[in-house]
Amino acid sequence: MDARQLPARHGALWLLAGFALFRRHPPLMTALTFGYLLTVIVLNLVPKIGPFLLPLLLPTLTVMLGNGCRAIERGQPFVSEALIAGIGARRVGLARLGGLP
Repeated sequence: MDARQLPARHGALWLLAGFALFRRHPPLMTALTFGYLLTVIVLNLVPKIGPFLLPLLLPTLTVMLGNGCRAIERGQPFVSEALIAGIGARRVGLARLGGLP
């Protein structure tokens, strides 16, 4: 895979777009972010298996976070189906991605 090289200003524009999305619906974005963070912390606190389970689930959690941001951006209702859209078909690939060293 070849990464696209973009000027540094695109990074600044990306951050500004993120703040604009947050301003559009602050409570939902805060809940989505804290839910992601809480899930990561709780998984990491599970004795013995947590540190091994978290990297496997992190790509799936990141897709769910992205789906939530997309639903907020499009003004769609924030339901669980919106969060898990597209994960079922790519579940194995996401687990493999998390299992890479």
